[in-house]
Amino acid sequence: MAPSFLAHASDLALIRGMNMETLTHEVGRRYWLTGMFPAGLVARGDSLTTQVAAQLQSRLDVPNLSVSTESYNVDQPAFASGVNVNFATDMLLVLKQLGLQLSSPSLAALQAFQDSSDSCLDHQNNGTGMVDMFHASQAKARSMVNSTNAGLFGFCTPSVNCPTNASADVLNLMNALQITKPSDLTGPKGKAALAGMALAKGISTAVSVQLQSGLDDHFEWDLHQATTLYQGFDALGLLISYLKSMPAPSGGTGTTWDNTTLVVFSEFSRTPLVNSRNGRDHHLTSSCCVAGPGLKKNLVVGASADINLLFQPINLATGQVDLTDPNAPVIRPPDVHATVLQSMGLSPTYLSNQTPQIITALLA
Repeated sequence: MAPSFLAHASDLALIRGMNMETLTHEVGRRYWLTGMFPAGLVARGDSLTTQVAAQLQSRLDVPNLSVSTESYNVDQPAFASGVNVNFATDMLLVLKQLGLQLSSPSLAALQAFQDSSDSCLDHQNNGTGMVDMFHASQAKARSMVNSTNAGLFGFCTPSVNCPTNASADVLNLMNALQITKPSDLTGPKGKAALAGMALAKGISTAVSVQLQSGLDDHFEWDLHQATTLYQGFDALGLLISYLKSMPAPSGGTGTTWDNTTLVVFSEFSRTPLVNSRNGRDHHLTSSCCVAGPGLKKNLVVGASADINLLFQPINLATGQVDLTDPNAPVIRPPDVHATVLQSMGLSPTYLSNQTPQIITALLA
């Protein structure tokens, strides 16, 4: 485990002994992103970040930012849909106008036409609300390209390729994430930097980011998967430090971290023992890490069994293993989603068909 991440242990809560109910990558990933078990490989429901952006009625430039991962929106407003990017250069494309620009009168006339609610399209083709979504998407696109924040994503390597007029915000972020070479910008640290800038500067309300990939290694665990994980946790630890160093955006109180809820997860875990190839295979029992102003800190909830590390039922009020109550639940992703949403003052009712249970031991 990276020291940069361990430094924040007292601010985090660890949930152990989770039942992922699958050993398939796509199913586990989409189960975690939405809190709803997929139909086959097909995701069901909205991403957690989509719900957060929608329920908070975010009016930021990019309410829901999705960095190198999937995002889903079933029935929430268009503004809450995830904007998918991989690198800082993608954010530059999202936030600034490109190519030939229309004159101001032409732009005004076009916007007036697009905003008109008395058109043939509205009268004839809006039975399912598609025209409303189309108009909302146009309005959101206008808002994004009219943003003045594109320069915040002019990421560079201070010692290699930062221009002399590089933004102080960018330089501060690059130093905080210890980005020292161009390849850092496309790796875990560069992706963490995207999340950090979007949150600290009030660009996004909700961000999902896949910090590391290439973890499905069934060979030589100590040489491959462990080192790859280390790099991801290192980037996460540096990101948390950066959020702690930045004032809350938009006139909020405290630091950005004081106003951030964090959920760290994987599709599932790996077997407790190495295989004949010195690797580890897929395992149902998993864990996750959470933090936020509405959640308790420096806490471990749940546990896995000594034999085979199988998930165990817990008492939701204490967070401790309970083998005496036949109705004691085993923690699943929808339980974590519902608990995190409640800690933020948001509603988990859209998950009702997953029968989520609130882990009250986690609530501050």
